Amino acid sequence: MAKQKNGNGDGDNLPAKKKKKKEFLALTQVDTLKELVEMNIGGGTVSAFDLDRIQIPTGGLTVWTVPTLEGEDHPKTLDGIIIHMADPRSYWAQGFDESGGGTPPDCQSEDGVSGYGSRSEGEPEGHHSCATCPLAQFGSDHRGRGQACKAQKAIFMLREDTLLPICLVLPPTSLGFAKKYFMRLLSHNVMASGVITRWELQKVQNPDGINYSRAEPSSVRPLNKSEREKVKAYTATILPYLEGKRQEVEALPIPATEEEPEETVEEVEEE
Repeated sequence: MAKQKNGNGDGDNLPAKKKKKKEFLALTQVDTLKELVEMNIGGGTVSAFDLDRIQIPTGGLTVWTVPTLEGEDHPKTLDGIIIHMADPRSYWAQGFDESGGGTPPDCQSEDGVSGYGSRSEGEPEGHHSCATCPLAQFGSDHRGRGQACKAQKAIFMLREDTLLPICLVLPPTSLGFAKKYFMRLLSHNVMASGVITRWELQKVQNPDGINYSRAEPSSVRPLNKSEREKVKAYTATILPYLEGKRQEVEALPIPATEEEPEETVEEVEEE
């Protein structure tokens, strides 16, 4: 340990000062957040497409691509406070390869519970239960393993240096680990918004020998009482804007199946 002089100048070893935790930018602007938002977007809303979106990289990469004012950053971990989540589903009758991913889904769900659209040629558009829909069952995709109707999780998360949340989009292959993490927090009576969550990428290979990246969450530290109260106030202000166009969340694009391999029933059970 480096010697530091005390008040008497005798050079005794003094304990190093504890590094002060940096406060999240958004939590320092809670009192003026509504004014800032209204000044910048007026009577509009903030949708998932307006926010910076973070996708799981393809090919087994283990670094993120995060947009910044200076360009793109490529951190190994993604830390933040979760303030909101959605569980959209999307189904394309032609499949990603045929449609090119540039067309709206034929059937979609905002919450993973009730879907709306047409699931087959000639079927009129209407509401459907996702739980009983055959396209949401494992084995319904073109390879007979995954789900034809893709499940996702859209996670709105505050970063340390941003006023608005980012939208982290989890594909089917990352949902199992995310669910286990949130269940673990629940088991310990901790809200997802009450901790700083860290997302790390792992390189995984599916039964077909295709490498893909899987996001795995963990808790960095719990928030203190003051931080929790500020997060609650921040969420109460920003959530109405996020929910104003929440129906757009379910149409988030899904990478081609070759880049984001589906998990099999066996893989889900193991996780």
